[in-house]
Amino acid sequence: MGVLGELPREEMLRKLQSEVVKWKAGDSTVKAIPALHYIATTTQGVPGKENLYRMRMPFKQIDTVLKWANQSMLWFF
Repeated sequence: MGVLGELPREEMLRKLQSEVVKWKAGDSTVKAIPALHYIATTTQGVPGKENLYRMRMPFKQIDTVLKWANQSMLWFF
């Protein structure tokens, strides 16, 4: 689904910046906006503790990615 969590933070952000550069070169008339896409909730085959068919990522993980996004936006703009 992507490299978020598979690569060290700095390497992942460098790859993201590289993609932004490619998009800008491909069509300079459209603003390329970098983003970290994080899927916080996924469906599951069996119900969980709330009897719902979903699994939610821990808030600590979500907050970590939000922190990365807030810090890294300075790199891009």
